[in-house]
Amino acid sequence: MLDKNSDTPRRLTALDDLITYRLARLQARLNAHAVGLLRQHSDLSLTQWRLLTSLRELGTSNLAELVRELQFDKAQLSRGIKGMSAAGLVEQSADEADSRKQVIRLTPKGIEEHERLTPVMRGRQTMIMAHLDDLDRIRFFEAIDAIHLALDEAEEGSSKP
Repeated sequence: MLDKNSDTPRRLTALDDLITYRLARLQARLNAHAVGLLRQHSDLSLTQWRLLTSLRELGTSNLAELVRELQFDKAQLSRGIKGMSAAGLVEQSADEADSRKQVIRLTPKGIEEHERLTPVMRGRQTMIMAHLDDLDRIRFFEAIDAIHLALDEAEEGSSKP
């Protein structure tokens, strides 16, 4: 791994061998970058952007489905939805099949905000992925899928009697 300020290799530590450590550092940097872009272009938090994007794709959802989809804390998502509702980006209504649940959907204003921000966030994705060639991109996503599979298998193994 090269030092970002020179062409000399950066000294690796024992932590650099830990995938969770490296992924956590990468996620923190990716999140900070996304937050910076969102601050420049909107008042949305990163959680709200992800909610906006998920709802745009799903059409309608409820809190439990969004927790599963986004792997976020329920309280964090609930606060995000509350803020988006106050801003007129989402609306909530009782689920006809289960009145205990609230159906959440984007409003026309929410759709418009998503459409306005999508080019900015897609540009970020393009910029990041431009540093990987096609084969590296394929291998990267295959590696992520393999890690998910390993965790699925570990979870299945831990739930067996």
